Amino acid sequence: KGSITQKNSHAVVLDVGGIGYRINISLQTYAALNEQESAKLFIHYHVNGQDYRPTLFGFASTTEREVFELLTSVQGVGTNTARIILGSLKPDELAAAIAQDREDVFKSIKGVGPKTAKRIILDLRDKIGKVLGDDVVEGVQLSAPAADNSARQAALQALVALGYGKIPAQRVLNR
Repeated sequence: KGSITQKNSHAVVLDVGGIGYRINISLQTYAALNEQESAKLFIHYHVNGQDYRPTLFGFASTTEREVFELLTSVQGVGTNTARIILGSLKPDELAAAIAQDREDVFKSIKGVGPKTAKRIILDLRDKIGKVLGDDVVEGVQLSAPAADNSARQAALQALVALGYGKIPAQRVLNR
């Protein structure tokens, strides 16, 4: 818990007792911080196994942190990929995609290929309900797989080229 001295879409610097901590955040957490001057983040402390460099990941809720930790437990999903997934999908949407075997939802996220998408679904199918509750998946509507619509595809490609995530752009186009 501390005052925000710097903030952008992928990291925040919190001043805690005169010490600045650089904390990587997801887009969900960035949106939750909004225009706040201080923040309380739930931290995941990660040490890279190659160079033993510590990295802090902060989340606006314990649920988001637990889902992040589940994602990083999947072989082939690193901390940055997990953060990108959480930036594209809310935890309940992630659970719905897993429950509905929607590989297309995961494959549309940067850094997630077909093998990783299958592995996420297989590895987390039984675990995600324990974190979020088994009833959270009901009522969550995911967009249908995109039809062969060239105007829609062009709009999607333009939004992605402008820097928008593919899943949020698809949500907007579905509306």
